[in-house]
Amino acid sequence: MVENSIFEHNGFSDGYSHNIYVGRIHSFRFQCSYSHLARSGHNVKSRARNNYILYNRIMDEDTGNASYEVDLPEGGRSFLISNLIQKGPKAENSALISYAAENTNAGSLDLYVVNNTMVNEGMVDGRPRQGPFLQLRSGTQATVVNNILAGPAPCGPRTESQ
Repeated sequence: MVENSIFEHNGFSDGYSHNIYVGRIHSFRFQCSYSHLARSGHNVKSRARNNYILYNRIMDEDTGNASYEVDLPEGGRSFLISNLIQKGPKAENSALISYAAENTNAGSLDLYVVNNTMVNEGMVDGRPRQGPFLQLRSGTQATVVNNILAGPAPCGPRTESQ
């Protein structure tokens, strides 16, 4: 469990290093913490079978250039509850949260996104970048309720067949 912690300016600007990287473990809990200003990688990336991302600030702010704010590349049972998630104007990817984009090694495809505030301030060529708040693998059982979404984005989660 990671609690009451701050992660900032981590990574080597190579897109393969992140503020927080969790490998293939049974359970990861990240709560009441602040991850921001990742250098080109993700602010939070986890391959755990069960993810609990609760009550955090996960942000690019004005100068961060993270790819995804939260990346759960292998799926798993995942709870994102009561977080403030912000994609800044220098972000390298259009989606805020990516789920099971690489494979389904974590087992289930159960995602719960509840009571979050998600802000997309991404820019491209001086204009707002339109991208999904959630980028989900086809077949994901997603419960998405009571979230505040601000900024340009298509309606609804985007799913991709792999």
